[in-house]
Amino acid sequence: MSIWKRKRAKAVETIISVLSEYSGISSARIMSTQRTSAVAHWRAVAAYIAHEHFSCSLTEVGVALSRDHTTVLHSVRKIAKMRDRDEEAKSELDTLVALCLDKAGWMDGDNFVNALAAFNVLDARQRQKFLAEIASGVAE
Repeated sequence: MSIWKRKRAKAVETIISVLSEYSGISSARIMSTQRTSAVAHWRAVAAYIAHEHFSCSLTEVGVALSRDHTTVLHSVRKIAKMRDRDEEAKSELDTLVALCLDKAGWMDGDNFVNALAAFNVLDARQRQKFLAEIASGVAE
């Protein structure tokens, strides 16, 4: 297994841990087969963060969560739609993404993948400002 696959596999564990602390729902319940709305919601959030912000494939996320890749795809789309429609949900999700990236050690900026993951946390306006600063040589 490549170092990136191991790092992404570890990322899913980290995401589940952060979401467990944040939601008050145990990691075991998030990973379980329970289909209650609260548990399913946090499982979907984990799938979204892993796929969209840690570059895990749908299959990798599915294996980590004991779900089929199509179930993961449905979860990712569901959370993305929720994020697009609800500003409060977007803000909460951005906070969770930052917490997950930080706890996983992906916010240190040591390499391009870390920088890209951090860049994904920014909203469109912040991204444009950051890119303009890079273009002008101001960004560190």
